[in-house]
Amino acid sequence: MTMVAMLSIVSCRPSDEVVITTQEAANIEFVEGKTIEQVLEQAQLEGKPIFIDFYTTWCAPCKWLEQDVFSLPNVAGYYNENFINFKVNAEDFDYVALAQEYEVGAYPTLLFLTQDGEFIRKEEGTTSASKFMEWGKDAVIQNEDVK
Repeated sequence: MTMVAMLSIVSCRPSDEVVITTQEAANIEFVEGKTIEQVLEQAQLEGKPIFIDFYTTWCAPCKWLEQDVFSLPNVAGYYNENFINFKVNAEDFDYVALAQEYEVGAYPTLLFLTQDGEFIRKEEGTTSASKFMEWGKDAVIQNEDVK
């Protein structure tokens, strides 16, 4: 006998944080496998700030953030519309120098840059969806100042 289960997620969080009602969830769309120079070029062309997620494959808080914050429809929608999102494995040989440049010492490290690569903010560890949205909105406003 074959049984099929339907996943439905319900939340008691404020409506501005969670709107998942079916098994399909949104996700932040990350650029991967590019250089920071390529990401900067894309950001300048699109006039968007850059969000960088420095993670490692063994990092449990990184996985939690991916599943419980980056996958929320309102979070994913906002970041996909307003940012160039860059996911960086800080232990990957190609990105060790970038992690060192921004003094990444804990995972996850969340970094926000203007479209021109100017530093806006760096946060370490997990966070709530509302705080993550607050940081994103602040970064968008600061990026507008450089346009």
